[in-house]
Amino acid sequence: MKDFIRLLTFLDFPEPARDALCRAREQVHTSDEYVKYICHCCDVYRLNGTLDYERHAARAAGLAEAAGVDGKIGTLLFFLALCPDAYAFYQAEGRETGLYRASFSDLTMKCVECYKVYGVWGLSTAWFGRFFDRTRFLLGRLEFEDDTLRCDFGAHRKGESAINVHIPECGPLDHDACKASYALAVQAFPKCVREGKAVFVCSSWLLAAELSTFLPPNSNILRFAADYQILRVREEQGFPDGWRVFADRWQSPPEQLPRDTALQRGYADRLSTCGTTTVAYGAFEYKVL
Repeated sequence: MKDFIRLLTFLDFPEPARDALCRAREQVHTSDEYVKYICHCCDVYRLNGTLDYERHAARAAGLAEAAGVDGKIGTLLFFLALCPDAYAFYQAEGRETGLYRASFSDLTMKCVECYKVYGVWGLSTAWFGRFFDRTRFLLGRLEFEDDTLRCDFGAHRKGESAINVHIPECGPLDHDACKASYALAVQAFPKCVREGKAVFVCSSWLLAAELSTFLPPNSNILRFAADYQILRVREEQGFPDGWRVFADRWQSPPEQLPRDTALQRGYADRLSTCGTTTVAYGAFEYKVL
């Protein structure tokens, strides 16, 4: 348990989360089936350096529920069990401890999000595989992974190498901080740089055109989006990403949604009038200095 507490502290889990997770871990460890399964997953990961994360996380969540622990907590405990071996891979591959701590803080951020939305210190997603495969990293303000273009972009053809961008919920989306992150990313993914240029791609509701109708021109979100040329737009019924804006009230009728911020007011109004939102896929070319 001491090593588990040290891990939670190292990754900056809030104290209430640490307390809840320690209690949950004690509870699930009363199940021999759960313990054997987690040990098996760790052995496979340690041997291969990868895992069918979503399948095993779902199984671990089910076993946690059978032991009387919420499945979302079970999902988080599964990934936390893999963290020591992930760190060992980081060390063996010559990666810095700071990079590990920053990248795996995504577990902490998603745990806090889960608590805001569901009232549980757990995880509502199992998307962490690329962190554990050491192919996705938090570099400053943004997260990056190697990817390919989904469609033609200027002189670049569909299928060419690109660097995919994710925007974690870890403070203001300061544009200067984003630019600093892009500079770090081209160093981290040199294979994505050709002739002194790299293409960054992003698929997000934060690139949606409707944001410009209700956010001020100096908005950090709009400044981030302005870097990208929009290549594709997908319309969604409702607001599947609404939990990011409205937390635990995201599935409320539009007239009952919070309206405390410009973002909340804008989306509440849009959902009231047309009932749809959009997700955009964009790209921009970055010149390496």
